[in-house]
Amino acid sequence: MPSLYTDLSRLRLNWYVAATAHAMRRHWQLLVIASLALPSLPVARIPQVLAFPVVSLLHPGQTMLWYSLHVVLIQAIALLWSGLQRKALATGPMTSYLSALPIPRRTTHLVNATILLFADSLILLPIASSLLVVPMQPVSTASLGFHTLAVATLALSAFAAQIALLEQQWHRLLLALLGVAAWGWSLVHLHSSAAWATQAMLFGVLVSLTVRAPAIPSRRRYLAGVRRTTTRTSVFSRLPIAARIQLRILFDEHWPPTVLRLAIALGIAGCANFLFGVFNGDVRTLPAGIIAGASVALILSGIYRTLAEAHASMQRYAAALPLAKHFWLRRDLAMLSVLAALPFGVMLLSLFDHGIPATTCLKLALANLGLLMLLRLPLSFSRRQTALVGVMLAGGWSAGAMVAIH
Repeated sequence: MPSLYTDLSRLRLNWYVAATAHAMRRHWQLLVIASLALPSLPVARIPQVLAFPVVSLLHPGQTMLWYSLHVVLIQAIALLWSGLQRKALATGPMTSYLSALPIPRRTTHLVNATILLFADSLILLPIASSLLVVPMQPVSTASLGFHTLAVATLALSAFAAQIALLEQQWHRLLLALLGVAAWGWSLVHLHSSAAWATQAMLFGVLVSLTVRAPAIPSRRRYLAGVRRTTTRTSVFSRLPIAARIQLRILFDEHWPPTVLRLAIALGIAGCANFLFGVFNGDVRTLPAGIIAGASVALILSGIYRTLAEAHASMQRYAAALPLAKHFWLRRDLAMLSVLAALPFGVMLLSLFDHGIPATTCLKLALANLGLLMLLRLPLSFSRRQTALVGVMLAGGWSAGAMVAIH
């Protein structure tokens, strides 16, 4: 058994490193842009900055809802991180071969946990930094021990949710997410023995969820899954065939980057809404709306590449069909317009609510849609410099819009 575990772990790690290196070479422009946006900090302050998202959760005096929502946010980030690496975390070209071997479920589970720990090395930095920063806080020894246990439970809850998502154990994922309420309650009642008992019990449950291998599904659970799939398919089949193909590409095969882009776009729209309230309709409101609209369009334009690569894989088959010229191009533009309607709509309604005329909001909406369609242009010429060309197009559009309003 140890030999089988060692061999499988080595093969999976080799595949993970190769797939990750390929992804980094493919998206090197985004990595360069992100590195340029990072602020320069003294070395002594780096652990404090990294630990801030975790240490801020341990501050007393907040409500249970506040603690729970922040833990849910951390778990969502962890799930997105593992979802974005879904192909690298999988077995790759060995899938068919390994599925035919009589590998025990416990061995597969341990290998999955090992690969996931290796993949989480970057997002474990805030947890490790918080374990260094928490002892420096001016708290009692009892509070220090409780905070350390709370940090360990938080890290374990995120890891349990990740491995449940990787193995598609939805009931375990639900249990890991439901533990958020108990974690928040224990932070509210920090100095009580019940808080210690709650944290210890939650830690034990999460250890059990993480260590135990998933059981073989029963016939009843299998038939329930078949019924759910049939119901979803009947609703899904009412959509046009092109929309069904696009939605399967985005939310079935490539759902992690799609969900991440949509979440970032909605986050930008929410931040813009907050800024509109701060500016209260003065001369800064419309420029902020222009920059936010260009940012949303730039973020969502990455979906074009996902769709274009999927269409390219079935190009020979599509060439034999009686499709109109630029069939998928027009459908992709329409799909992106539908996906961008929510963040654009939130920003434009907020602009109108803060005193911007309706005609100006309508012009800005049309300009945002125009920019979103224009960002499809780089893929028609080259797929190597799309990120940099997209940033240049969005920056030029924003500058032109600023000049036009003044």
